[in-house]
Amino acid sequence: DAGGANTVPFQQCIDEEIRILGRMSHPHVVQLQEVLDDPLDENLYLIFEGLPGGQLMNWNEQSCSYSAGPAVERLGSAVTDSRPLADGPGERKIFVFSEVLAKHFAHQLADGIAYIHSLGVI
Repeated sequence: DAGGANTVPFQQCIDEEIRILGRMSHPHVVQLQEVLDDPLDENLYLIFEGLPGGQLMNWNEQSCSYSAGPAVERLGSAVTDSRPLADGPGERKIFVFSEVLAKHFAHQLADGIAYIHSLGVI
């Protein structure tokens, strides 16, 4: 359609994402280390830098959701256990960060987003 939506080939979208990720270099943005694209394999693998501390969340197959168990265990008293989100077998708990920790995370997040926006990425 003239003046309507444009269709972009999927491979072009992937190549552009990889190009953008390859330009990122900031302490609060996970950095792309390597791209594995084997012509004999239909999968494309993006290898990102390893981060200290392990996983923040675990996937729960039963509830088809993530749980913050690992983060809560590691952060200890900086995270408090709040009331359940729902009653019954699908019950999920809400975890609340201390104000100091929440401020720290918010600052890192805002700093990383500002950097990404400075590169023209929305």
